[in-house]
Amino acid sequence: RSLYYYLLIMRMALFFHKPVMLYAQGIGPIRRPKARKAVRNVLQKVTMIGVRDSESRQELQRLGVTDPPIHVTADAVLSMPPVDKKIGFYLLKKHGINGVGTRIGIAIRNWQHMTRYKDEIAKAADELVRTVGARIIFIPMQYPADAEAASDVAARMKEPATVLKEAYNTVEFMALMGCMDVVIANRLHALIFASIMQVPVTAISYDPKIDGFISLIGDTLCGTMETVTAGTLVTDVTARLKAGGIMPEVRARMNHLRRQSMRNAYLALRVIEEHTAARKG
Repeated sequence: RSLYYYLLIMRMALFFHKPVMLYAQGIGPIRRPKARKAVRNVLQKVTMIGVRDSESRQELQRLGVTDPPIHVTADAVLSMPPVDKKIGFYLLKKHGINGVGTRIGIAIRNWQHMTRYKDEIAKAADELVRTVGARIIFIPMQYPADAEAASDVAARMKEPATVLKEAYNTVEFMALMGCMDVVIANRLHALIFASIMQVPVTAISYDPKIDGFISLIGDTLCGTMETVTAGTLVTDVTARLKAGGIMPEVRARMNHLRRQSMRNAYLALRVIEEHTAARKG
């Protein structure tokens, strides 16, 4: 939905004197002067703002939002606990994937009619099949659009790959990610789910929110949609497979972010309690 839709919803709530809180929101970049002014005018009147990274707070400060307190927390999804991987293994078995072996998950989206990154991912996937005997599994985060993007990449490959063509819920996504040895993705929540399940990620960026998350967990990007190459993908994935799991510093960062994410609920409860007390008073 558009930015103006959400601003309208907030305006309606404010009109009826309801408390408004931004819950672990990512902000920006907002470039158009009219949009920047509209966001500033509305957010100056909300009760509390929770943003998922310091870059979002800086963007709000540049917009001129000064009245409500701004808390840097973390993406709300990060408060979710890991799920049982047996669910993922069951879903994979339905597609004929079972037994031991290296499994590399790929979760990608189409972006601005670009195709070069698909060629590079396809070349890298072929090389990983040949060199480490990997089973390539495409996981659609948004169905059917991501399944179409995955099928496009798979069609560019010379080696076999599996494209999952179903709509999954959050628990199923996390379980599938947990069954992988490495996840290659340009989908933010694929990167988040894999990290929650303590699976190393090879991240391709198309948006600052991906850069921000990878920086938050103390990891590095493999490239952007414009710059990523098959060679860098293979090198990155191979190194992560050799390490045998996520880096200790990433695990520590994830634990910290989980605690930060839980603060979102605390802040929301505080807003509700203060509103309730004001009404009674």
